[in-house]
Amino acid sequence: MELWIQTSAVVFQNEYAPQFRQAVNAVMRQASSDSKYSNRLPNIWSLVYASASVRFLVFIILAIGLTGCKSEPPPWRLSDISGHLPDLEFSLISDKETQVTAQTLKGKLVLMYFGFTHCAAECPLAMTRLVHILQKLGEDADRVHILFVSLDPGRDTPPVLHRYLASFDSAHATGVTGNEEAIVELVKRYRSAYRPATDAGAANDISHSAVVYIFDTQGQARLLFSPADPDENLMSDLLHLLHESP
Repeated sequence: MELWIQTSAVVFQNEYAPQFRQAVNAVMRQASSDSKYSNRLPNIWSLVYASASVRFLVFIILAIGLTGCKSEPPPWRLSDISGHLPDLEFSLISDKETQVTAQTLKGKLVLMYFGFTHCAAECPLAMTRLVHILQKLGEDADRVHILFVSLDPGRDTPPVLHRYLASFDSAHATGVTGNEEAIVELVKRYRSAYRPATDAGAANDISHSAVVYIFDTQGQARLLFSPADPDENLMSDLLHLLHESP
């Protein structure tokens, strides 16, 4: 901004001021030939140049004001998916055996993760990271909720999900399950990578994406948190979302 003002001042001085002075000088020469105006020339000069200076200052002030009105978007550190995925929408059974929908979680930031309780590595790691970040949020953690969507509805019954979440943070997390059709529909809605188990007895034979979908307090999809993202980036973006929320 300082550079722009300096540049504008130089342009005014070099481009417009000479033309302005020439025009004024012509008027002054004509006025000086008339005795009626000649004794008032010093005052006229002062008024003319004062008027030009005021106009230039007003121009600069307005430019500064207009520049200040431009709001910069938050510096998101995670992948911004605003407008690319649909709002949060589902209807499933919670680990407490109650019906849960997107409206149930409205007013909270929702961290949605697709996983299953028999997952050996990715799921426990993701849940541990999310719970750790919520702990660092302090009181703001009450405005954030983890939604653990089971990709293994055959084995992940509500009681199984409840025991699983109890080992992390059941106060800030809800596990949901349902029939296979409902789960597949939700996976497709958010374009998540998912391959069901090929063997019903396999303990760890479900391939799935490990990203976390982040929805704002109005249920709008906003960000993606991947395993490669540092915890600090998620922490920073959650705080931005919390501060923009009423």
